[in-house]
Amino acid sequence: MKKLFMFLAVAGLATFGASCSSDDSKSGGNDGDNGNGNGNGNGGTTPQLVLSADKTTVNENDSVTFTVKVGKDVVDADLYIQGTNEVKIDKTHKFTTKGQYKVIAKKKDHKDSSVVTITVNEEGTPPVEKKLVLTPSKTAAFVGDVITFSVKDEDGANVNGYAVKQANGTVVANGLFSTTVAGTYKFVASKDGYISSEEVSVVFEAQNIPANYTKLNGEYTEITTLKRVYIHGRKNAQGQWQPHIYSDDNGTYSIVTYELGSINEAGTEYVTRSSTSFITMQVIGQAYQFPANVGQDTFIINSAVVDFNAGAFVDFNLETDLVDLDIPDSDTEFLLNLHVESDVNAIKFDGSLGGSYYWREVDANGNLVPQGAVKAKVSAQFLNNAIYGGKKK
Repeated sequence: MKKLFMFLAVAGLATFGASCSSDDSKSGGNDGDNGNGNGNGNGGTTPQLVLSADKTTVNENDSVTFTVKVGKDVVDADLYIQGTNEVKIDKTHKFTTKGQYKVIAKKKDHKDSSVVTITVNEEGTPPVEKKLVLTPSKTAAFVGDVITFSVKDEDGANVNGYAVKQANGTVVANGLFSTTVAGTYKFVASKDGYISSEEVSVVFEAQNIPANYTKLNGEYTEITTLKRVYIHGRKNAQGQWQPHIYSDDNGTYSIVTYELGSINEAGTEYVTRSSTSFITMQVIGQAYQFPANVGQDTFIINSAVVDFNAGAFVDFNLETDLVDLDIPDSDTEFLLNLHVESDVNAIKFDGSLGGSYYWREVDANGNLVPQGAVKAKVSAQFLNNAIYGGKKK
């Protein structure tokens, strides 16, 4: 059935606008800014070198590794120890003599870096323990959100191999924390050879999630019982509407689209919140099989939620984002249990399909006809009794 997913990836979905953007980075701006506050983007000023060291306090015969960046990019540059005579060094340098050393980075057509001071103690001097700094990805979150952590030492150098624990001593597995209970949670980072971090807090708030909803970028919108169900169809030679039967190597099928939404604030129109298209396997010469009556023979081919700012649908990767789908397999049950969710977008609906079905017009090849969204209302009785004949396409 993968062929159907590929071939019909956008079938049945309407878009109602496209957004445009321009690449401002090409214009350069006034001074440009590569993120270090020195105005050294591509706006015409001289790029600024930024020098950092993995350690700033070592013992004799220990090595220090230096990194030079322009903005977020690592660059090659010449490194020098300042003094009466500057001494050029490699990016990883062994300091063999006790003292303080001021290191600077230089590169043609770039501004020199600020000085980084390296303190070298006598060999055998006990290492000075540095304090860890723990930073959560969020300090305020909703129940169900996942929090990640980063840890650095007091000099700003990244630290690996640390452990994050809650204040009650529970280890945060894999550095990821989530909860189903609202409240304030406190965390501390620790590692051998370092002073543990200060305690940091993350506040988790309960989120009011409607029973039926669409979610876009973390914001939930309630879906009411309003819905529109469309069948891809066209008129036959006698001017009668009938479902269009598609065909490929996997067999024959029809397409049905469920649009879920609500009435706008003014109470004047129906606002689409999500759209999900299905294929339903059909047999030429037999009664039309409506999705709610065929169960496992129905497949989702596309699902999306509306991004009203962009004026378009946001698609899902259904192979990874489909959480739950249950289509009734009897003539009397008209419930659709649908749950599709990605990291930032989601559709959840569990309710009656109702009895209002409409045509969505397609041409002889099954392609949607523009402006043909609603042509005629379809009765459930007609769908259940429609008989098809003729040759397969």
